[in-house]
Amino acid sequence: LSCEQATQARQKRMENRLRKDPATKPPLLKDRRLHHIRSISLAVWKHAEQIPEAVLQRHRTEIRKHFRLPDDADIPAELLEEGSRLETHTPNPKYVPGADLVAAALQTEEDIEAFIVGWRKHFLSVVKPRYMPIGWSAESPVHSDVREKE
Repeated sequence: LSCEQATQARQKRMENRLRKDPATKPPLLKDRRLHHIRSISLAVWKHAEQIPEAVLQRHRTEIRKHFRLPDDADIPAELLEEGSRLETHTPNPKYVPGADLVAAALQTEEDIEAFIVGWRKHFLSVVKPRYMPIGWSAESPVHSDVREKE
């Protein structure tokens, strides 16, 4: 694995461990109905002559219904083209980015320190640096002057 792949795999494992509700995972949801309309619009638009008549009539009925056309209306090519370009994915209102899950899990200074030490160890095991500053250690305490100035 490359360094980037190993890092992404670690991030994914961490996210999966922290995610309690699977409905919060996909950022986009596929609308199967819109996907179907897009598919049959494209088929009717590009290949109507190859589709059996009964199937073609069923597709046209569904397309008319979707676009709220009268039952006997002709379907213009522009409308079929529009149907073939329908966006079939919508944002998931329950989606929670992995970074938000991690941030929410870091409640105490001990949590933050363990998180940082874990990433330091990951860095050492994946990058395998040949030269490091004297005295540097993955286990070194995490220190910040920010809290001292407050």
